[in-house]
Amino acid sequence: MKQRGVIAKLIVLFLFIINISVFCIENDSTNSCKKNSSIIYQNIIPATFIISGAILSENKIKYEWQEKFPRTDTHIDDFLWLVPTAAMYSLNICGYEGENNWFDQSKYLGISLCANYIIVNAIKYGVGETRPDSSNNYSFPSAHTSLAFVSATALYHEYKDINPYIAYGGYLFAGATGILRITNNKHFTSDVLAGAGIGMLVTNLVYYFKPLETWQPFENSDVSMQCYSSGNGLGLAVHF
Repeated sequence: MKQRGVIAKLIVLFLFIINISVFCIENDSTNSCKKNSSIIYQNIIPATFIISGAILSENKIKYEWQEKFPRTDTHIDDFLWLVPTAAMYSLNICGYEGENNWFDQSKYLGISLCANYIIVNAIKYGVGETRPDSSNNYSFPSAHTSLAFVSATALYHEYKDINPYIAYGGYLFAGATGILRITNNKHFTSDVLAGAGIGMLVTNLVYYFKPLETWQPFENSDVSMQCYSSGNGLGLAVHF
């Protein structure tokens, strides 16, 4: 247990150093300074979640908390994390576009999901925390919760300046995913907090740096999606 605690602390420290390095980017441009300030505020909550999760993972109180939650036996959480992503694409299809076009949305979401997968699984195998139901030793952090918060944070970045209700709405489904992971007895509160923080942090950084921003294979092509109603149903048209 001691070794696991040390590993967890080292991982948290590593993530925190990465976060701080982003904050400390020096640039003389006023706009860049404002941008750097915004990423600091964006990552206060994720950093708090990660640190809180790591501390709680070493505290016996997590077992007491686990006993206080009601028990559920559902697989809804296996799909619930996809709702914010489905909402983002559905809004695009219906002509209510976000900050980026559908290709950039897919690009940043895909990068966030891949980075999140690598980080979460590296921590899972490194820490080796036993699940509440003792099914395996990959409890910390919660991958389902992390995926849900990647999905919700991508939706947030796309619509935060367009419609705050849509932007923040995704977090309701992400939070519900995390709660169900606890009530299904698959994760401790500490696992869910850390997973949520990692998902948010990774996605915030992807939207901050915008990797592969210049990769626009459809830039010279007129590709669009549009939904329409016809008779008794709905249809989808893709225009090239």
